[in-house]
Parts: sequence; C-alpha cells; structure tokens
Amino acid sequence: MSTRLTAFREELLPAALFADRAFAACSALESGAEVFLRTGDAKNLLEEVLPLAVFAKFFDAIERRVHCRYLGGSGDEADAELVLSGRTVELGFYPSRILVEVTCAEDSKKAYLRREALAVQGGVFLGTDIARSAPRHHPDSRIISRAVAQDPDHYPSELADLVSAAIAKKAGKHYDPPRVLVVRYDPDGFLDPAMLRSMLAAVIVPEGASGITAVFLTDCSSGNVSHVW
Repeated sequence: MSTRLTAFREELLPAALFADRAFAACSALESGAEVFLRTGDAKNLLEEVLPLAVFAKFFDAIERRVHCRYLGGSGDEADAELVLSGRTVELGFYPSRILVEVTCAEDSKKAYLRREALAVQGGVFLGTDIARSAPRHHPDSRIISRAVAQDPDHYPSELADLVSAAIAKKAGKHYDPPRVLVVRYDPDGFLDPAMLRSMLAAVIVPEGASGITAVFLTDCSSGNVSHVW
C-alpha cells in the first residue's frame, strides 16, 4: 500500500479531516497519466478514497458524528469503515459502525478511451461515439470521438442505466456482514435539478439485494450526494 493511501488507512479520522486530506491528495496529482489514466495509487484515490470522502463529509451531522478509515486491501472485509457517535447512535437510530463498499458507474471501455484521449491528445468530445482508429500499439492508432446531439431527456436515462448496472453488479455479491454501497458517477457536464431528479427516479436497485443496507450516489465534481435506496 502506497504512502499516499497509508494516510487514510492508519487510523480513524474525523469525516471533515478525512475529506480535507482526500481533496488535497487528489488536487496534488500532477501528471495526465495519474489523473486521466489513473495509474498507480491514483486509481484508488480517485475511484475509492475520493467518493468515500464526499460521502463521509455528507453523512457527518450534529448528532451523528462520523469517523472514517479507508481499508481497500484485498484481504479487508470492505473498502472502508465508518464509526458513528452521538445522540442518534445512543438512541439506536444508527449503528456505531458501518462498513462501506465503493464502486464507479461508468462504461469502462468508453470511459477509459475518453480519459486516454484527454491524457494523450488533450481533448475529446463528450458522449459515447468514441473509438480507436487502429489497435492501441499500432503507429497510426488514434482515438477518434465525434460530437453527438442528444435529446436532454436521454442523458439522465443513460446515466441511470450505468448507475443501475453498477448497483446490480455489487448486489450480486451477497455481502456478509452487510454494508452501505457508495456509487461514484461522473456526469458529462452539468446536471440541472430536473435532470438529476429524472436520473434518480430511473435508477433501479435489484430486489433481494442481499447484504446492502443502503445505496448513496456521489458526484465528486459537485460534491452532491443522493440517497437512492
């Protein structure tokens, strides 16, 4: 485990401090390879620690204080743990400890192509009309993306499909002990309130999602967190 990740693993941190450290670590990523291609521990930082930080900061409240620790190792029981304290915990509304699983909602192949185009070529059109012109290691290989006009109602539905697929994949694992699922999603641009409501309404959580007690979505660019189940 790298030094950057050790800072989030070695002890439970107050949610605000955990978030401050996560934001600083992600802001300190310098190269395009780290940010866009997510090499080394940048992948863990951006895909697990950052959405966890956004969620922990959101979940922290006056009578429900949150301490957070990233686990993230292959032998760990979950991606993270939250330890809660305060009046709502004392009254039994919340458990004192919550395990957290973190995942990303994306079309992995298309998303990687977009990030590679940003890192190597400096720009890319949004949307899914993107492909390589030749095999990756061919000397003439280039990523080609095309601008596509979309109905405003189409994108929230498309994003909801990606989120639903990410939830379904995790729901099939039947976690024991149970845990909260945090799903990072990355909108292609700004989601106005109506588009966000439309997307959330279209998200599907499978029946019998064994081992998952709640599902939260995090938009790390805006800091928005939504409780969908």
